[in-house]
Amino acid sequence: MRGRVVKQGSSYYLELPSEFSDAVELFPLQKGYYLLSIPLPSPVSSSPKPTVPPSLDEEEKSLLRKLSLIKFGQRTPSQVEKLLAARENKLLQELLAKDYVNLFKNKKYRGGVYNIRDHIYPLLSVRSPAPKEQAPPPKLSSSSILSEGYMVFENTAMASQFSEQLRRQGKSTSVIGIKGFDGKFYAVSKGYFSKNAPALLAALEKQARTPETLAKQCNLPLPACHALLHILSEQGDVVEKRKGLFVSV
Repeated sequence: MRGRVVKQGSSYYLELPSEFSDAVELFPLQKGYYLLSIPLPSPVSSSPKPTVPPSLDEEEKSLLRKLSLIKFGQRTPSQVEKLLAARENKLLQELLAKDYVNLFKNKKYRGGVYNIRDHIYPLLSVRSPAPKEQAPPPKLSSSSILSEGYMVFENTAMASQFSEQLRRQGKSTSVIGIKGFDGKFYAVSKGYFSKNAPALLAALEKQARTPETLAKQCNLPLPACHALLHILSEQGDVVEKRKGLFVSV
């Protein structure tokens, strides 16, 4: 449509249609061309609002890890409800409300399956706790083996420490030491061995026995029985017929 231009003094005025109010918007298009419009409403921003990164407490993390271990196709509401405790089911509903979990539906999963949102998965990673400072090995006393008659060491460091102590005290020849097939180290005083080994051999002459049975029959502590059997086996006096069952040779 054509508009009428009115000149007043040195200025020109364009007569506008009735739908225009006392305010207009003018948009430059190119040189000599403009777009005239009634005021437009403020555009709604399509950019997502900044969101606060989600955080999970340990209870929520525990539940989501448990949910992640269930096969995706088996995460139906009815199936999951059976697998979770009442408190966990309530917590799951809270996570749904937060949109940390959603009910995913398609042709394959018409009833829906629980799906953990992609931005939640990184929060479920388990951080390894800082390594604790290793405590120094306990100090060992050679007097212990002389009073008890035997000792069992769980690792090489403890066994080496004890062996060195015996050497410095000149008592190495009074102790029999051996590394068992179970990875432990056994030490028995010669006096304790001479006193108790014959009873074990006598019991094993009749039939094969386990260390537990021998310990009860010979009235020995079970660790002491293990220590004696390992030494007797090394000396060729007994043999382990099968795992945990010894017989005299």
